[in-house]
Amino acid sequence: MSPEQARGEALDARESAGEPFGIWVLSAETGERRRLLPRLESLPGTSDVAFGDIGGILSPDGRAFVLVRILATNSYNLYGVSLTPNLRPEGPPRRLTDHAYKEIDGIDWVSEREIVFRCRFASPNAGFQRKIRAAAELGGGSRVFPTVSRSKHRLICDHFQLAEDLWRMDLGTGECRKIIGSSYRQLHPQYFPDGRRIAFDSDRSGELGLWTCESDEENCQQLTSYAGTTGGTPRWSPDGRWIAYDSREQGQSQIYVTSSDGGVPRRLTGGTAENLVPSWSRDGRWIYFESQRSGQWRVWKAPASGGEAVQVTRSQGGASFESTDGKYLYFSSEDTNALFRIRRGRTDRRALIQ
Repeated sequence: MSPEQARGEALDARESAGEPFGIWVLSAETGERRRLLPRLESLPGTSDVAFGDIGGILSPDGRAFVLVRILATNSYNLYGVSLTPNLRPEGPPRRLTDHAYKEIDGIDWVSEREIVFRCRFASPNAGFQRKIRAAAELGGGSRVFPTVSRSKHRLICDHFQLAEDLWRMDLGTGECRKIIGSSYRQLHPQYFPDGRRIAFDSDRSGELGLWTCESDEENCQQLTSYAGTTGGTPRWSPDGRWIAYDSREQGQSQIYVTSSDGGVPRRLTGGTAENLVPSWSRDGRWIYFESQRSGQWRVWKAPASGGEAVQVTRSQGGASFESTDGKYLYFSSEDTNALFRIRRGRTDRRALIQ
């Protein structure tokens, strides 16, 4: 440990469950602590997600500090700040990469000017990246907890591989058969209205994105990627021409619509609230989704062609789907873990499953 480091150690902490995490310097001699960086404001306060600054590490010479800054759900950013000999910041933290990752952890220093860190691009194939002087991915698969031997120029880590396939069950016989698979993940499938095609999420291209395949894994096509972030839950329009999905590619989760034959996606929602899990009305005119834009998770809908969103439910909310005849809207509740039903166009509700 350098003399500079001996004066204190850096750690992430917060003074209450309602404030963001911050970076503090703890004196090994007195036990006193002080903030290394100013407190972040206007961030969600929750005990479930570590919003704020976390996971920092001092450089070997004690003159630089790298940290993870989490400003929104599934949006991890890498920052660095130069330090004085007595561990005081020389200017504000600067962002080190253009990416907002789904996860960052396992940072270690390769030299005084270079780090290695483990990151996830909304995909289990989490790789390492070396940053500051170079930028190169160091392999696929899930590699975690990197540790560097600077004298031997070696890195060791844990490594595991995860795959998820799509299976089909014959409802008459109960027979199951794998229909779409790879060494990567296939998630959130939905049949085309006539049953010939399937839309699903997959990271088979290296990062998570929206795919379609014929029902026996023929003619697979990637329609869009989620730009290194997370997203998904694709839903076909009733006529099969469009697919709605959610994505965090521009920060907060928003609802998008894209042609089922490919093309440039169109963003349906906006603002700073989270918008998730779209579904179509049976006439194809509306897209339902769950959103916290009112301050709580509720069901909203927006015109499929674009326009202002309308709040559908007032006291409960979650993922929603219209009944086959279009008379009812069924939705899950984020508050009570129950299933509800309302008549379309009304606000009365009845719990079906609790």
